[in-house]
Amino acid sequence: MLEKSSKAKKATMKLRETTEYHAAQYGISEQAGHGNISPSKRMVGGSHYLQFMIQPVEFITRNKIPYMEACAIKYLCRWRAKNGRQDLQKAQHYIELLIEMYDAELKAKEAEQ
Repeated sequence: MLEKSSKAKKATMKLRETTEYHAAQYGISEQAGHGNISPSKRMVGGSHYLQFMIQPVEFITRNKIPYMEACAIKYLCRWRAKNGRQDLQKAQHYIELLIEMYDAELKAKEAEQ
């Protein structure tokens, strides 16, 4: 396995510090099953969203963002902290699906006229 560069190590440490700060600031835990901790204040399976002032799920829900757009947002928010290029490709895939659906919808409307 390749060693992380010094720059990558610093970025990872900065992300970890930011994540820990927000976790402490907002009482968020990355552990599941912690008694009275609200599900919106804990994470299961990682800490990749803890760096944000507002969780992507809260932003998506409050703004009533549809599923496909929500998926793209989720992957765009976490790519640096979780799966890197793969998350960017997943976001791109959802955006491409949206474009395809949009184009098909326009074509159908044009056919009606």
